[in-house]
Amino acid sequence: KYLLNYLIQATYVAQNTIKEAKMFNNPEHLEAFFTQKRLSTFFNEITLQEDNVEFADVSFSERIQKAVEEQVNFDSDALILRLQKVAKLRFPDAHLSDFSGDNSQNLSVEKINNIATLGWMKYGQNLGLTGKAGTGKTRLGCAIANEAILHGHSVLFYRYSELLRDMEIKEREGLEKLKLFLKKLCRVKVLVIDDWGLSPLTNNQRQLLFELIDLRAEKSSLILTSQYQKDVWYDVFKRDCTTDALMDRIYHCTTEIALEGDNFRRKNAKGDS
Repeated sequence: KYLLNYLIQATYVAQNTIKEAKMFNNPEHLEAFFTQKRLSTFFNEITLQEDNVEFADVSFSERIQKAVEEQVNFDSDALILRLQKVAKLRFPDAHLSDFSGDNSQNLSVEKINNIATLGWMKYGQNLGLTGKAGTGKTRLGCAIANEAILHGHSVLFYRYSELLRDMEIKEREGLEKLKLFLKKLCRVKVLVIDDWGLSPLTNNQRQLLFELIDLRAEKSSLILTSQYQKDVWYDVFKRDCTTDALMDRIYHCTTEIALEGDNFRRKNAKGDS
């Protein structure tokens, strides 16, 4: 898909460049033209090929393909860097390889590999990472989020308390501000909520959380880290009509991964919760 798209762009640019070449035979003008089309890596690769004797016997189509691949790789790397910056992960360096199928934490190689396929994201499914404090829930959540980023998905990390705070701030600023904020959160493919259910909710917070979850339900995915096992979430949120509606949109489409074993902080000498 990407190669075809760039090849179409490159062909278009090349054709137009040929037409305009009479107006500017200056290489700097050509470079500026390709830069304007956001194909500067493609241009640089073609330029390098011109000066490299190894490409003397390489066909035109092969040279174009090589230049297109360089542009695709450059854009892919740039996209990942942007996604990582926007995600604001608590542990941006966390990766699934950190866990390497640790059976002592109830993380088999098979389970890690299954998570890495991102099949759970299909149809807006969620992950619930549960366990005692220090078992590595947050780091695992960030590692899974990084895996999603490497596949080109947008991610955003939020502490549970900070998410509630920001929603209330936007609500006080006006209905339109709140709608825009919720819309922003809904555009994110994977929303990580750390310390899910850690503190009690006011009626207003419960309603705001319901609005967010309802808007995202079955469209985008959540990664929830919590000290509470999934089967007590109803009680943690103090069951009422809003809680029932909230849990109805989360509970049945969330796969729980219960972490066990030794304290992850002590074992790895890294912070987590």
